[in-house]
Amino acid sequence: MHKLERWLKFTKGQQIGAITAELMRAEIYQKQEKSNSLSAMERAIDLIDLTIDDKRWQGQRAMLFWLRDEICKFYLGINKNKLASIYKGL
Repeated sequence: MHKLERWLKFTKGQQIGAITAELMRAEIYQKQEKSNSLSAMERAIDLIDLTIDDKRWQGQRAMLFWLRDEICKFYLGINKNKLASIYKGL
């Protein structure tokens, strides 16, 4: 089954929950293993991309693009704050 097809079966709440879980993993690994933290951020970005493709989010895509952009800033090291500042807002 294609990733998007499976993702579309999740409720919007489940989708946000999965993205948040990856951000929490990234936060935990941020201090321990940088490569694991980066991998978790990559998974979160992938999930956000799938969410953007979900028509149920049509009116809320700006928020998803903002979220993706903020995670990318952490990934690139531009934002040095804690990732918790993002996922607590979800």
